[in-house]
Amino acid sequence: MDLVQQVSDAVRVDRQQAESVLGSILTSVRMAVDPAAFGKVIKALPDAEQWMLGLTFAGGQTGEIIALAGPEGLRRQLKMIGLDDAQITKAGATVGEALRQLLPKDAVEKVTKRISLLK
Repeated sequence: MDLVQQVSDAVRVDRQQAESVLGSILTSVRMAVDPAAFGKVIKALPDAEQWMLGLTFAGGQTGEIIALAGPEGLRRQLKMIGLDDAQITKAGATVGEALRQLLPKDAVEKVTKRISLLK
């Protein structure tokens, strides 16, 4: 099963919302880790850039850094997509588990250290 479907099933949202959830989480990851670690994410998830490009932020795409800065910024963005706290936790667990299966251990450690939602 693909990651979009896993998130959709776990969080009980449609496919488009699941892509937005993934785009939000991965944009936060991109901003939180070094380019080499994020390169491993892109290699493991070839659709990641497409999911990130489809996002609309409170300040438009130029407001990306402000919108997703820190854990509370990511939670705010996920709430804008329509998720409640329980769904946010479930989405984080689902994506975190997928990354643990897809990425080398060093990359997983960098990502989960910086994005607590994925632990």
